[in-house]
Amino acid sequence: MQKLLAKFEGKSEFDIAIISVDKVISKESGLEINGDTFYLGSGSLINIQISNSRVDATAGLEGARIILHEYVHADMYRKVYTTDMTAADAKDFKKVFEKYEENYHSSMATLYVNSMRDALKEFHKNVLTDDYNKYVNYYGVAPSDAFYEAMAWGGLRDEKVKAWTDLSADKKASIESLAKGGTALTKTVTCPNQ
Repeated sequence: MQKLLAKFEGKSEFDIAIISVDKVISKESGLEINGDTFYLGSGSLINIQISNSRVDATAGLEGARIILHEYVHADMYRKVYTTDMTAADAKDFKKVFEKYEENYHSSMATLYVNSMRDALKEFHKNVLTDDYNKYVNYYGVAPSDAFYEAMAWGGLRDEKVKAWTDLSADKKASIESLAKGGTALTKTVTCPNQ
């Protein structure tokens, strides 16, 4: 997450505002979703809204995944809407983005799943240390890269993006099975005095 956020520091033409709201509702479906990232098309502010009710009901690592997913959207908006045409990461991203018909989730699945996997692994081990140790004690082994990859697919596999549909049935089943392991992780608990 720090590596993603570093792109918004210093000389960046964009800022991020992250807001916790009771419920984030999809403009398309009218259903509650985990979060939403949007850019109004002008100015420097990229907005991220996180649904408290969704994050509070999940394990800590899943909450981190939700926030990471939205930060990736913000990074993608930064690359799409930059006016700095010399930025190599933006030029390369725009080529891939156009290839995937300007679909954010398809581009995310193709370009970011591995970096999301690595970020979740690092965050779990170094920030959610108690949760990581409980996982190791319960399962008898450290979480695998495949486990973190399955977590990274959250919010993408249900979108039926090309990178997901192109996976073999066995790989999809493995990801689905491993993602269920996240439900055994420590849940966040809302303070009863709020």
